[in-house]
Amino acid sequence: MDPSPEMERLARRQQGVISHEQLLALGASTKAATRWKRGWVVVGPGIYCLTDPSWESWCWAGVLHGGPDGVVGGLAAAHLYSLIPDSPRQITLWTTRPGRMGSLGDRSSRVTFRRAFRPGRGELPRTGVEDTVLDAARETDEDQLVALTARALAQRLTTPGRLLAGMGGRQRLSQRRILTALCGQAATGVESVLEWRFLTEVVRGHGLPEPVLQPTLVEHTRSDCWWSEYGVVVELDGERWHKEEFRDMHKDNRLALTGAMHLRYGWFDVTRQPCEAAKQIHLALTLQGYRGPLGGCPRCRGRR
Repeated sequence: MDPSPEMERLARRQQGVISHEQLLALGASTKAATRWKRGWVVVGPGIYCLTDPSWESWCWAGVLHGGPDGVVGGLAAAHLYSLIPDSPRQITLWTTRPGRMGSLGDRSSRVTFRRAFRPGRGELPRTGVEDTVLDAARETDEDQLVALTARALAQRLTTPGRLLAGMGGRQRLSQRRILTALCGQAATGVESVLEWRFLTEVVRGHGLPEPVLQPTLVEHTRSDCWWSEYGVVVELDGERWHKEEFRDMHKDNRLALTGAMHLRYGWFDVTRQPCEAAKQIHLALTLQGYRGPLGGCPRCRGRR
């Protein structure tokens, strides 16, 4: 007796993973199941993978071991929502299953269990977007948290109101200040870590007037920052620029034809030389009629 088509379809949907209980529920005899399992990879107690397990296979192993309410959370769930590009080695699995829960995994992936109820969604159950973002705050640094939160808001997978409501229900929350600031800033259009760093370290850190983010100044093309009163545009060269180099070259030319004063900064300029960038922007704004002073950040004051 070979596994039935129903068993094979179930295993394919679960990235090759199937449990002993599922085999019996689909009509396999104990003897047949025992024979099949000799050629499969053991990925958990009573849980097997028909092939070498992938990262998603380990997610499924954790869900099956976690029981009916087992869900993937944290950075692993963020990856399933495409909020972070790379699959994290640690896979956080939420469950209310009682008893001691040992970790699962191999050298590339590790499933660790946390005991609490988290509502799940999706065929591969994962926490909702709000819980995913809030839980990820304890697993990541500020830049990665800003990136995944900004992406979730930009893609409209959640809203500032829903995130703030979720934060209100938690007494303990890592990086609460950053999340609160991001929710308050969401309406301005921050969509990346580079834009966040530029806004906080260059603009606000030096008392410059706030620009409009993501304006459409030339047809079908958005810019990054725009001081409309003074006709000054700043473009930020992140990963997107490297992938769209020629389109940005043409955009620069079209912006120049509008008469706007155009400046461009990259990651190094914003994170390592924010004071110099602020001085240049202040000069550009001043040449266009701005009369406000240039403020000083702690880095500026430390050089005096």
